[in-house]
Amino acid sequence: MKLSSLIEALPAEEVKRIGIKAGEDVDVYSVGFDSRQSLPGELFVALKGTNFDGEDYVDDALSRGAVAIVSEREALRLGCDVPEVVVKDAKLALGFMSAGFFGSPTERMRLIGVTGTNGKTTVTYIIESILRAAKRTTGLLGTIGYSFGGKTLKAPYTTPLAPQLQGFFKEMVEAGTTDCVMEVSSHALSERRVDGCRFDALIFTNLTEEHLDYHDTMNQYFRAKERLFRDARLHKSGAKAVVNIDDMWGEMLTNDSSGGLIKYSLDDNGADIYPLKSSVMPEGITAIFATPIGELKVSSRLTGEYNLYNIMAAIGAAIAVGIEKVAIEEGIARLACVPGRLERVALESKLFAYVDYAHTPDALKRSIEVLRGFVDARGGRLITVFGCGGDRDKTKRPLMGEIAASLSNVAIITTDNPRGEEPIDIVREVAAGIKEAKEIDADALLNADTNGYTIVLDRRDAIERAVAMADEGDTILLAGKGHEDYQVVKGERLFFDDRAELNEAISKRFADEPS
Repeated sequence: MKLSSLIEALPAEEVKRIGIKAGEDVDVYSVGFDSRQSLPGELFVALKGTNFDGEDYVDDALSRGAVAIVSEREALRLGCDVPEVVVKDAKLALGFMSAGFFGSPTERMRLIGVTGTNGKTTVTYIIESILRAAKRTTGLLGTIGYSFGGKTLKAPYTTPLAPQLQGFFKEMVEAGTTDCVMEVSSHALSERRVDGCRFDALIFTNLTEEHLDYHDTMNQYFRAKERLFRDARLHKSGAKAVVNIDDMWGEMLTNDSSGGLIKYSLDDNGADIYPLKSSVMPEGITAIFATPIGELKVSSRLTGEYNLYNIMAAIGAAIAVGIEKVAIEEGIARLACVPGRLERVALESKLFAYVDYAHTPDALKRSIEVLRGFVDARGGRLITVFGCGGDRDKTKRPLMGEIAASLSNVAIITTDNPRGEEPIDIVREVAAGIKEAKEIDADALLNADTNGYTIVLDRRDAIERAVAMADEGDTILLAGKGHEDYQVVKGERLFFDDRAELNEAISKRFADEPS
C-alpha cells in the first residue's frame, strides 16, 4: 500500500505535518511499532510508553528496512532522506493506519464491543452463542482466546494490539465472518488499540475497583471506558449502546446520550430490558424478560444473579444487531458454560467444587454470595481458596481478604500469579483486611469444626488442604485464575491449571475412601 493512502486513513485533525517530498511516496508492506521486529518496507510508528520512547529506536527500525516514520516529534531530525508523518497522537495513528493497511475490515462485518470490569467474557460468550443460533458466522476476541475461521488462539492480551487486531479482522472477513464480538479492555482504550475499529453495538456491564495501578483513580478508569461510547469515530451510523443502569457509572454513561441507547436493569425503572419473572437455582436460570422486541422466555445453565445482568446485556446486543427472538432464546439455552466462570468441576464427586476467574473485590463477592446462597439452602460449608496477583493494584488485597473471610466458613489465602513480588508479602496484605474472622493454623484444617482463615502459600497445597478438610456436601470455591493454565513466578511462566488440580485432588481424596 502507498504511504499516501495510509495517511488518508488518519483523521485529518490528527495530522500536524507530512514530510514527504514530491514524488517521494513509498510502498508500505507492514505497519509496526517494535524496532526489534521491524521488517523491510515497514511503516514504523514511534510510540511513547511509560518506560520507553519509540523515538529512541527510529534508527534501529530504519537499519532493519523501515521505509517511513510516524512520529509525534515536531521537528524533522532524521539524518537520512525518509518520509516522516508528524501526528498529535502516535498510538491513535497506529490504530487508524493499521486499519487502513488491512482495508478497514470492520466496515465489512458487524462488530460488537463489550467493556466493563466484570462480566465481559461471559457476555461475549452468550452473544456468540446467540449469533450462531441465528446462523451467523462468528469471530470472538477476548480474555480466554481468539477464535474465528475454525481456529482458536491463546490470548496474550484481552484486546490485541492494533496491527494484530486489524490483521485478525482481515482474516475473519476473508474467512466469511459476518459478526465479531470482542472484549474491549480499559488498557486497550487508553492505548488506542481499537482506534480504527467501527462498532455496531457497544455494551457497558459495570465498573468496580480494578486496574488502579494503571488508571490511578476510578474516575480515570471510567473515562477510559467512556471513550468507547463517546468517540463517534469508533461508531458506525446507527450504532447502539447497551448500558447497565443499575451501575452508578453506567447511569452516568447514559447522561446526555442522544438516541441509540438500550438500557437494562433488574427493575422496571425506565429500562428497556428487565426481568418480569426470574428464578436463580444452582442448576441454572429461568426468566421472562421485557424487551423492545417483546417478551423473551429464557432458560440458561449459567447461574447467579449477576448472570441475569450478563444475559440482559447479551439480549440488548442481539437486538442492536437485528437478531430475532427465537434465535436469542435458543442461543442462551445452548451455552453450557463459560470456561473458568463459576465453572463446576468434579461433577461426580461428593463435593460441590467450582473454579472462578474472580480477581476483583466485586467479582469475588458476587461469586461467593451465589455459592453462599446455595450452601445456606442445602447445608454444608463454603471453603474459599484465593489469592491476589503480584505487581498489580495493591489496594484491592485487603478488601478481598475481608470479603472471603466474612462470607466463607473457611478462607485459605494462597498465591495467584505472584509475578515479581514475594508471595508472603502479598498474602500478608490480603490478611491485613481480615478483622473479625479468627486465624487458624494451617495444620488444623482437617478439624471438621474449623472456621476462620489461614495462609497456605503453595497453591497446589492449598487446594489439596481444602479438599482434604471438606465433608460430603461441602462447597469449594477456587477463585482468581479461572481459565488460566499457568502461574507467573519471578518472570517464569509455569504450567498450572486450577481445574485440573482440583479434579485431581478430589479424585485422590475419594479414591482413598471406601465407597
